Amino acid sequence: MAAAIGWYGPLIDLSRASSHVGDMVQLLVFVQRSQPIEKIIASSRRPILMTNIQVGDDTMPYFVVSVWHKYIGTMIVPGVVILLQNVKIVKFREVLQATTLQISSLTVLAHGSHLITSKDSDQLIAHLQLGGTTREKYSKVIHWIQHTESAMYFVRKTDGDQQSSVQVPKNWKSPEDPKPRNILSITDVLCLHNSCKVVFHAFIGEIFLSSLRNDEAKEQMFLRKTLLKIDKTRIMEDLICLGCTKCGSPMDYRFPLYCSNNSNYVHDIGQIYKPFMLHVWDHAALIPLLVKDRAATILFGSITAEMVHKCYNQISINHIPVPLHYQDFCSSNLISFAGDESRKPLRNLNDANGGSNKPKFYHIWLVLLKILLKKQESPFQFEVNVDKEKDIENGRFELILFRMPCFISEIT
Repeated sequence: MAAAIGWYGPLIDLSRASSHVGDMVQLLVFVQRSQPIEKIIASSRRPILMTNIQVGDDTMPYFVVSVWHKYIGTMIVPGVVILLQNVKIVKFREVLQATTLQISSLTVLAHGSHLITSKDSDQLIAHLQLGGTTREKYSKVIHWIQHTESAMYFVRKTDGDQQSSVQVPKNWKSPEDPKPRNILSITDVLCLHNSCKVVFHAFIGEIFLSSLRNDEAKEQMFLRKTLLKIDKTRIMEDLICLGCTKCGSPMDYRFPLYCSNNSNYVHDIGQIYKPFMLHVWDHAALIPLLVKDRAATILFGSITAEMVHKCYNQISINHIPVPLHYQDFCSSNLISFAGDESRKPLRNLNDANGGSNKPKFYHIWLVLLKILLKKQESPFQFEVNVDKEKDIENGRFELILFRMPCFISEIT
């Protein structure tokens, strides 16, 4: 079927879909979910069956394709690799997706059983007549599927491999696998019932200051609203406090007697980031992540709470105003990193840091907060510890590492 119809557009990675809105493209993807939906045509009131499929590739784990052809929809089942020809990239309610046209076609390249039994893509590609670019993309998608645990879950589930879902009772404890599990979407993370470490991609939505408990501070529990206000003096107070730099516990009524992260069980007291909830989302769901001091330091560009607190105190002593907009700070103050000391405001800021040309960590920290809470075009990568013994509000999902992935396809 694929050979009978020509290509009216390039074969693209899903991460490049935003550059092809309104264009016809070819997609080589892995099918995760397939859902038939009945639609009513407004003009004739005639019902029509369409199929929404959730797909992914090695550059983006989640993407939606609307299939309007009944015969194509019946060919699509979860756990297969397909080549979709001549589909159109559209934006519907600010969400990118693909939709089939009259000249669209589909070819199933690999079934679930093939993905389980084959060790590499060479075995799967030997019988296929594909061009060089398509073969390369196919190899990347197969490698991504076979090294992503939740993708293989869809393969086993649809292929009838029931043994993988049966847990055999043991009288010993298996050693923990230090390698985190790659997860396709937040929905899959929320469905986990075992304690483990997972890696997934998502966007940052909001920072929820869970340590604020009184009614007066309710409106400041969401940091985005606080950052929009001219008076930002409480941000540092809301996010930083005295506590243990080893275990990240604040010195309040819940402060533990012993430190679980120190070999001698003694707390190391200093300025830390208060535990807060980071709300992240993808196109499937939203999840709150508990963020403690060490993970917060990584999230804020390796700027520790001690650095922010010390710089803030120096600025307060010298009565130096904080820039109202992070664009103003970037344009006027970051130039001091290059050694330009000719401007008076820069001299004042250097005086606030002990007279030396040191980075203004409090100002940079505010800039990073605003950037993190801005609408992002690309998802971040989160490594999260899942503790089945806790509920969501008390740290069932705790952030460990935070990365900003760089897709080569976006650069070249």
